[in-house]
Amino acid sequence: MGIYIPSQTFCEGGSLTLSDTYPNVYYSWAGPNGFTQQSSSNSVHIANATALNAGNYTVTITNSYGCSGVAGTTAALRSLTASNNGPMCQEGQSLQLTANYTGSTNNYYWTGPNGYTSTLQNPSVSNFAASMAGTYTVSLPNGCTASTLVTYEPSPLPEITANYARRIAPQARLLPMEHRNHRKSNHGNAGRNLYGNRNQFKRLHVQCANQHPTAR
Repeated sequence: MGIYIPSQTFCEGGSLTLSDTYPNVYYSWAGPNGFTQQSSSNSVHIANATALNAGNYTVTITNSYGCSGVAGTTAALRSLTASNNGPMCQEGQSLQLTANYTGSTNNYYWTGPNGYTSTLQNPSVSNFAASMAGTYTVSLPNGCTASTLVTYEPSPLPEITANYARRIAPQARLLPMEHRNHRKSNHGNAGRNLYGNRNQFKRLHVQCANQHPTAR
């Protein structure tokens, strides 16, 4: 009896399905971690598969005439992750979604807010808007899924402060305080000298008048 069961891949927490299409036979399955299943069902379905479910599987099939055959297959654990270039700080930016898969596939399917879909592995969304924030999920045909959360954190507006500068005439020149005090002191001394000279002149005039009365 010719039996062929294709190998399968699965992700942690996903489902693992092995199947054969040989008709009207009885199946006896055996696999890793003590797994066994005997039934007329041509498939094995393991929900919430883990690393313990990865490995080699064998199936023995027997038909109604007592003829039997054995086949083997492999279930390999894979990993799928999703990420983005957020957080987005302003509208109009480009949002980049990235899927990383440790296996081999060209079949990616993204879904997201506002009915967003894409079949690219790493799609780019231009002109980001606040309504586009949310959870984006990528799925593979083998049941692997991964999600990434896009957040919108707008940057605060910059504070604007005004600096006022006192206007000074082009010819004006500010002197250091000690120079201004010096000039003020000199002007004061000049005034006092002038006032003193006037008094001295008056005294001289009175003295001359007393000596020469007719000079008045």
